[in-house]
Amino acid sequence: MTPPAPYLPVSVPAFGRLPAGQAPTLAGWLVETGERVRRGERVAELTIPGLMVDALSPADGVLVRQNVAAGRAVAEDEPLGWVERSDD
Repeated sequence: MTPPAPYLPVSVPAFGRLPAGQAPTLAGWLVETGERVRRGERVAELTIPGLMVDALSPADGVLVRQNVAAGRAVAEDEPLGWVERSDD
């Protein structure tokens, strides 16, 4: 069995079917680059009109990159950032 990759994406949560022309926007990061995170921990918040949703860490590790700045619209398949997985 191949171990999981050391870098895992912080994914955009599923919003379901959105109206045309409406995309989630990154409201802000809750964790800074270099900080340790736990699997399932809230690391960022995204919004669409009338709704705020959390982006969660995919694994225990360290947030090593933030790909998206606050206030920018994101595509559902776009990684918001990356977590370097750790086993401790």
